Amino acid sequence: MNSFNPGHLQAISLLDRLRNLVLDEKEAAGAHLREIWRRPLIERIEKGWCLPLSRIQPGPLPYQLILHFKENLSRFREGDLVCLNPGDPFEQPCWHELLIEEENSSSLLVSNKQAPDILAFCQSHQQLWTLDTDTMDLTAYYLNAIDDLGKTRIGRERVLPLLLGQADNAMDADDYQFAHEYALQSECNDDQADAIASGYATALDFCTQGPPGTGKTRTLAHLVSLLVEKGERVLVTAHTHMAINNALNKIHELAPELPIVKVSVASGRKALNPAIDRVDRFNLWEQASTASHYVVGATPFACRSSRLANLTFDTVIFDEASQATIPLALMAMLSGKRYLFFGDHQQLPPVLQSRSRLHDREASVFEQLIHNRESVMLTETWRMNAPLTRWPSTLFYDNRLTASPLSRTRQLSLHCNDTPLANILSPDAPMVWLDQPLGTAQSVNATEAERIANLCRALIKGGVSPDEIGVVAPFRSQGRQIRNVLHTLLGRQAESIVTDTVERMQGQERDVILLSLTSTDSNFVRAIAEFWYQPERLNVSVTRARSKLIILGCAELLDWTPDNPLLARWISGFRALHAACLKTDWPTHDIDVNRMSHGTLHS
Repeated sequence: MNSFNPGHLQAISLLDRLRNLVLDEKEAAGAHLREIWRRPLIERIEKGWCLPLSRIQPGPLPYQLILHFKENLSRFREGDLVCLNPGDPFEQPCWHELLIEEENSSSLLVSNKQAPDILAFCQSHQQLWTLDTDTMDLTAYYLNAIDDLGKTRIGRERVLPLLLGQADNAMDADDYQFAHEYALQSECNDDQADAIASGYATALDFCTQGPPGTGKTRTLAHLVSLLVEKGERVLVTAHTHMAINNALNKIHELAPELPIVKVSVASGRKALNPAIDRVDRFNLWEQASTASHYVVGATPFACRSSRLANLTFDTVIFDEASQATIPLALMAMLSGKRYLFFGDHQQLPPVLQSRSRLHDREASVFEQLIHNRESVMLTETWRMNAPLTRWPSTLFYDNRLTASPLSRTRQLSLHCNDTPLANILSPDAPMVWLDQPLGTAQSVNATEAERIANLCRALIKGGVSPDEIGVVAPFRSQGRQIRNVLHTLLGRQAESIVTDTVERMQGQERDVILLSLTSTDSNFVRAIAEFWYQPERLNVSVTRARSKLIILGCAELLDWTPDNPLLARWISGFRALHAACLKTDWPTHDIDVNRMSHGTLHS
């Protein structure tokens, strides 16, 4: 390739930008982690970055440990990496990359290949042991994939032209017609049928945008079923095991006869249908040597390791692609010939520590491609009723998102006319803003936690099942505060109420969603404005609800007009949400939910 070829120079520029992104992320993540570790022990504990342990025991498997504690005020949860140390992560011994597999009220189950040695040492040295936040350096995986982008045939001839906007993308008319008819016969709507047919017939790539509740995963599953029945080897990948498992579960539900295998560590099968095989490496799968067409679910990292052993695929399908950076996507793309992306760039973007969302608006592979490549948007939501659909449709989806006939009139049925909370819980008010005054609350708000617990109790008294209630908070510490109060007030019923951050709630839905905005300190909020006002996070939070949304937040924080025009637009969208809600205050007199009669939910 001639060094003066403009296409060659564009390719070099892209490779350099990708390498710089990876290296910048490594530096930013390392600096952030070291800054946390340097804080005094008491501060790390108070901030939730550190958890003191009371006892260490062997786990059920040789590579597992059970770590006991007296009280857990940390931010840690399942899937996190932590390091075990004697109170200071810079001191030895310090064991890194312990994976939290399970969280219980008084213990954590963690895994690490050094578990037997760790246990022996800790039992022979009785002292304070703590867990601190940790990370895994995956830079080599990213850089190797970027190098292969320029060195391999697939990289040069398919992936690079695609990323540079220079690739042709023919559509086979007969394949499109066949798949479109199949989709309509499978009771898909027109948009879903278009997405399925386009993905089936495209020569190189296609993007499907799936706003909340529009059946993105079902559309993906129908498409995978068609491709495998045609004789293809299909990889389904995403940035998390949960997203992969959700997709595999839906594929199995629609086509249980298809050969499907999840390739991952043992902990990667959480929430995976037991009927779906799970193996550590593809060549350990019983059908690996006999099946000619199949579905493999694995993370992009597995494509660069012995787990998939240089396996190649006819089609690579990315779910939640709006959360995948290009370097992450490359690891899987280099293992396939065609690329189908499912996501929504109006929902959560990738988490980057070295880039500002205010200045880098195309951080994900989905955002990079959807503006320049063939795509379709699913426009009918089966989740939200009409009032809940209106705000996100206007702000994010050009008024194209509509509630389906089955969901548009959905309403909460709750008998609560004689309770002080009636105004807040009224079925006639699908969106309620419960105003909080300016104050000093930052990442924890005890008052909001108490009020949310009381609202949950009232909802349950009124006939709402606890597993149809969801609570969203922007901070892990507030989520833990709410869970603790719920447990005190409701006992075991609290276990059925999902309470988590926005990141963990994407993809979930509940009849009732309570959103705790938590912060009332204006200086604090302005300091984290890029996070707190981020519209994609707000969109995900609001659109988890099917029938009822209750927001607890300080409306005065929306009065600010910053100099940055993009941030100002974000806050304007927030104000539009506030305007769409019924505004009310917390009742000043006593609440007696026992006076409420029981009701039911209906559609």
